[in-house]
Parts: sequence; structure tokens; C-alpha cells
Amino acid sequence: MGLAGQNGFVIVTADNDFLALADQLGPPPKVILLDNCDYPTKVAERIIRTEANGILQFDGDEGSVLILRA
Repeated sequence: MGLAGQNGFVIVTADNDFLALADQLGPPPKVILLDNCDYPTKVAERIIRTEANGILQFDGDEGSVLILRA
């Protein structure tokens, strides 16, 4: 997935298409999916901040997708 993969970035998205690409291609880049993201940006921010430790752990493991739910 281009520059994100080449630079070790993690993609945070609400687009399920990235889930399919991550499953098909694997990392890098890793993908964090905000599942059923029909909520305001402030809620997405709260979820990401609340899950910060899990996100850091995910960045260091072998998985390609992390799904966060409100």
C-alpha cells in the first residue's frame, strides 16, 4: 500500500476496503479499522486514546489488522 508500507506507518480508517487489502496483502502497512464508524470524530478520538496501549502492542506484533469498536 505504497508509502505507508514503505515507511512503517499504520493506517487508521473506517473503510472496510482496507480490511480486505490487509487480509490479502498482509503488512506493511498495518491497518486499524474503526468498525461501524458512524459516530463523530470526537468519539473516534476517544476510542483511539483509550486503546493507545493496545495499539502500541499491535504495532509490535505480527498481525495486520486491529479492529476497534465504540
